[in-house]
Amino acid sequence: MASIIKKLYGAKTAYDEVKCFIQYHLNIKNTVCYKGEKSVENEIVKQMKESFGSENVNSQYAVGGFLNLKCDIDVYDGQCGIELKIAKQLDNATALQRVIGQLVYYSQRRYKNTGLILLVVGTQQELNAKLKELKALVELIPGVHFMYKQASK
Repeated sequence: MASIIKKLYGAKTAYDEVKCFIQYHLNIKNTVCYKGEKSVENEIVKQMKESFGSENVNSQYAVGGFLNLKCDIDVYDGQCGIELKIAKQLDNATALQRVIGQLVYYSQRRYKNTGLILLVVGTQQELNAKLKELKALVELIPGVHFMYKQASK
């Protein structure tokens, strides 16, 4: 499907392909969200492997460095990363600060020139002022993009 995404949407980079996939093809059920971030990650990886090929999608991708941190999902071996969060779990300053730190580190270590997506999954009601402020801050980090995916019933 990745080549179809390129043709359908004019995607020129791995980031463009992943963005279009998330916008138009990714389907996350509310019931999966209630099971937690790891369940959502597994579902996204499954759908992405079907579309991009198993060899092109990795879960828990090491970004390098002494901290031994891992980005939730990687596509095309470092060309695009996805850091996944569940909206209802971003409910306090500590969680919000943590995600900003992760994004800065991942973007500098691995995705500085390619593309990193913070993908927040939740309901329409969970897209609140805190997440809108987080989006504004995230988009100040070069190469990092915020996406919100509404879970379906």
